[in-house]
Amino acid sequence: MAAPEDEPENLSKPVAKAKVREITQNSSCVLFTSHALERMKQRDVTTRHVMNVLRKGHIYDDPIWNNKHQNWSVNILQRTAGAEIEIVAAIDWPSKLMVVTVIRRKS
Repeated sequence: MAAPEDEPENLSKPVAKAKVREITQNSSCVLFTSHALERMKQRDVTTRHVMNVLRKGHIYDDPIWNNKHQNWSVNILQRTAGAEIEIVAAIDWPSKLMVVTVIRRKS
């Protein structure tokens, strides 16, 4: 499967952050795996919390290319609703974001 023309060969944190912000402007472009939904329920994290993390959080590790799924994986962290929430998401270039898992970090 060929990558879209505008998909970068190397993805920096600032470019990834800008792309996540762009995609999350339309919440219908944010999809959730069943695993992420299970973890959200277990960890008492709402969709609103997740969207807040995606829109305002920081990417703390370099994005990683996933050959199997042909997308970029990013880890996004933000304090929201009194807890530090980490989201692992996949950027399905150019216009979708898949939430893979949700982690509530211990303070």
